Amino acid sequence: MKHSVAMVLMVFLAACGAEKKAPSQSVSMAAAESKTLGNDEVLSRIGIVAQQKLQAGECGLFLWLRREDAPLIYFQRSAEDAALMILDGQRAALKLRSKEKLIGASFHEQQSFLSGDMEITLAIHAEKDKSLRQGLKVPSGTLTLREKSGWSASLPVAGAIGCK
Repeated sequence: MKHSVAMVLMVFLAACGAEKKAPSQSVSMAAAESKTLGNDEVLSRIGIVAQQKLQAGECGLFLWLRREDAPLIYFQRSAEDAALMILDGQRAALKLRSKEKLIGASFHEQQSFLSGDMEITLAIHAEKDKSLRQGLKVPSGTLTLREKSGWSASLPVAGAIGCK
């Protein structure tokens, strides 16, 4: 568990410190985001989100799939009522549908989103002993994807909320 938290924090710091990509580099960004998490019917639908940069005064929620390689699969900015995932090879701006239990800076322990024919539900647990400015670990959570047709899958996630 300690290894997972340390790994998440290292990846978080790399994501926060990443330089903004120039338009000429958007092809490599698209190539990174077109990689899926696996070959099965669930993981093949989810792509890896490219590194995200926070602007001064902005906070972000970064969530990684809880597995050895810990790919970033979810990103949300504090100032937006939407989140970012890669679904079926496309950048999906998830539209916020509901939220409960405020953590801070527009982030909630429970949120639900819509993207096309899919509902995405997020349930996370952030540590309570630090402020947002210091960054908060999100040691556990679940990201559930559910199609209107009835297909659903839940993925374990962990991450961090950080501000610049």
